[in-house]
Amino acid sequence: MKEEIQKSNLVPLTIVGILFFAIGFSLGINGLLIPYLKKAFSLSNADSYLILTATYSAFLICGYPAGLIIQKTGYKKAMVLSFVFFAMGLFLFVPSAKMESFVLFLVASFISGAGNTLLQAALNPYVTICGPTESAAKRISLMIIFNRSGWAIAPIFLALFLELSQAKINLSDMFLPFYIIVGVFLLLGLFTWVAPLPEIKAKGEEAISEEYSAIIEFTSTKTNVFQFPHLLLGTLTLFVYIGIDTLTLVSPGDFAITLGLKHPEAYTMHTVVAMVTGCVLGIILIPKVISQTLALKWGTTLGAIVSLLIVLLPPLFQEQNI
Repeated sequence: MKEEIQKSNLVPLTIVGILFFAIGFSLGINGLLIPYLKKAFSLSNADSYLILTATYSAFLICGYPAGLIIQKTGYKKAMVLSFVFFAMGLFLFVPSAKMESFVLFLVASFISGAGNTLLQAALNPYVTICGPTESAAKRISLMIIFNRSGWAIAPIFLALFLELSQAKINLSDMFLPFYIIVGVFLLLGLFTWVAPLPEIKAKGEEAISEEYSAIIEFTSTKTNVFQFPHLLLGTLTLFVYIGIDTLTLVSPGDFAITLGLKHPEAYTMHTVVAMVTGCVLGIILIPKVISQTLALKWGTTLGAIVSLLIVLLPPLFQEQNI
């Protein structure tokens, strides 16, 4: 029986896990700054969440170019380039704070988002093809644990330099932590460059099998993207998933600050623990106990129920003064 994670893939997957941690850390920092910038620039709630809009609009705008870059350079070099974008965007956060320019901060968020887009476009398929197809969800679950750990560490890291619960925000306090983060991301780019990451390819990328020949013949008769309903539904699914996934990670700190709770940086950890628990179950159960398809159905159903409870439960708790 073929091992689900072969020994030859352990080192690449460990390295990729570190990179997933970096993605989570970067996005965790970005989301945590929302309440800070809201007060510093006197922004409305809607305006403050333009930061997330600028960050994630890069997925839509830069997604196709990211695919072209990966096709041209390969997965590894694309990962290295992504950290350059990350470092550029994060470095621009400092002059935007010095100039108190919210527009420049949005530009910095977009550049950082472009780096995130390129890195995820390279990492996600790399993890999928770095082992058997039937256990791909297990490997992705493992990577999500690394990613969410980065989200959890981000507020704790900022709390070393900033008083996250204070009412008056001094943007100059952000300079040192961001210089440190920029340096770390440049080192990660260098680490990726020298790391032993094999340049692997998905089935069908090099040689065209009979199966893929049939697919190519089928797609050659299509004239527009609307003739691929599975692609459109998948795109819509990912759009909704990213929205839910992001809001559940960036909102706890802001919500805790709004309620005046102490140590708001700690509340993101609750969401992270819940997500990691789900991923651990995926690692244990897929594919020996349940299939990837069944896990997707159960997870989607549970997610819909919990999302409704998020909307309905807070008024109930307030009425009972809990």
